[in-house]
Amino acid sequence: MNYTFTEKEVEMMYNWGMYADGESGFNEEEQKLYDKLERIFTPLQKEKSESRKILDFFEEVCSTYKGVSYSLRIPGGNCIRFIDIDKDLCFDTEKSRYTDVVLEVSKVINKLKLKKREV
Repeated sequence: MNYTFTEKEVEMMYNWGMYADGESGFNEEEQKLYDKLERIFTPLQKEKSESRKILDFFEEVCSTYKGVSYSLRIPGGNCIRFIDIDKDLCFDTEKSRYTDVVLEVSKVINKLKLKKREV
């Protein structure tokens, strides 16, 4: 499970709730990106527990972007760390919903304009 997300895909994850309602008015290119993201996330959501999906998402974000790491920080929870600004975003992985975590992390990625790692 090794995905590299484009800036447009990260933007779509950021706006996932709006897109998921089917009322987005996509152009053809955006529809293809949405379909790709849906193919990635739908099987993950069905096959794994919420906490496993969150950990897998953290791993993917850390392998895609520079200056990001994650760790177990609180009992039953995990934090994703944005190293350059010395801030953590923590979630109780037993209680948090995967889609909520994707939304919050995507907001931070967009706000910080994180650079991708060299492949």
